[in-house]
Amino acid sequence: MLSLTTDAATLLAALTQTARFASKNSSVPIRDCVLVTVDAEGVTMHASDAALGFTTNRVPGVVKGQGSICLPAVPFLAAVKAVGDGPLTLVEIDANRATVRAPGVSYTLIGMAASEYPVRYPVDTTECLTFKAADLAAAFAVVSPDIAPDDNRYGLNGLHLELSPDKCRLVATDGNRLAWTDVACSGAITMPKTSLIARVGVAALSNLLGAGDVTFAPGGSYVEVKTEAGTMHAQFVTAEFPDYRQVLPARFSTMVTANRAALLRAVDRVLPFAGGAIPEVQMLIDPGADLTMKTRKMDAGESAVTVAVDVTGDPLKVGLNGRFLRDALTTMDADNVTLAFSEGVGPDLCRHAGDADESHGKPAQLHHARQDGLRWSFATPPTWSSTSANRARPPNCSRTRSGSRTGPRGEQCTGARAWN
Repeated sequence: MLSLTTDAATLLAALTQTARFASKNSSVPIRDCVLVTVDAEGVTMHASDAALGFTTNRVPGVVKGQGSICLPAVPFLAAVKAVGDGPLTLVEIDANRATVRAPGVSYTLIGMAASEYPVRYPVDTTECLTFKAADLAAAFAVVSPDIAPDDNRYGLNGLHLELSPDKCRLVATDGNRLAWTDVACSGAITMPKTSLIARVGVAALSNLLGAGDVTFAPGGSYVEVKTEAGTMHAQFVTAEFPDYRQVLPARFSTMVTANRAALLRAVDRVLPFAGGAIPEVQMLIDPGADLTMKTRKMDAGESAVTVAVDVTGDPLKVGLNGRFLRDALTTMDADNVTLAFSEGVGPDLCRHAGDADESHGKPAQLHHARQDGLRWSFATPPTWSSTSANRARPPNCSRTRSGSRTGPRGEQCTGARAWN
């Protein structure tokens, strides 16, 4: 029968992290619980909703009895919070009940037998990658906004990893924009190309990253990630990530280099006057002149802001999704950035100034939003078929009476999925 006395604040910090991974009102009630295990050196806690799981590092304490019990995550967390600072004693009454005691207060929790808890993840950790936690956190900040929502497009709702000596490239796309960044690492692993880290897994891991090193070990359908807070397991999304290099332009016709903070400030100034579901920002680019940003809202008015920039290449009038542009500028950390515009209705690139080689390891982000002649086509995403062959979507596609889809000048709209 387990019995443990430990510091309430230390236990609360570990339990708060663990409780996030427990299910809420699951059809499998034991998934709503935290598995508490007391051994000779202290207590560890584990919770899982099947797709994600987390095990804390051991919390030291005075142990008078060893054992395990499953306690409901929400009441257990509420009881430990209510205790506050000072010593706390956890005592098992029987296989399904335990008490949380402190001076002047006592809580009895009804749980479940530890023997009923589902088997944990089988992961072979003989191969692993090691990252600096700070580097990985910065990389997640760049790419995580571009991971497709879980209910959007399967195969894009996960983070893709490309492995090479001494670095790992993280790639994400939601079909409208693309982001990638390289992170220094050590070690080597064997990982199928069809294994993607789910969006929820990236978000959960981001909350766990602190200081020190992070080890990443894939095995079967899960990946095990060890941080200073504990060990997380995440289930892979099994899907083939599209060949994102197919959408990268071979050359750019216009290059704009500007101070990132000044460019971000200009975007923030014009966005309040960008109308519609897609915040359209018009850019007037001319070599030798300042960049002009314009927006218009039919029932409010217009806005215009100028920014000092260096322009090389052809003059250009282009429309961008202002929200996408703001996201790119916010996640980058360089003093100066370059906006590279391709010819025709193609993708545009936002990168660190001076990062001419896309494999250099600096963050970059694509925004598929261009002017097509006199037509504005904001947010025209690429579409990938089930064979991962990329095709550009003709802008402003509409359905004809015959049911086929055509563009404004009769272009045939192709792709594995229908466009609205």
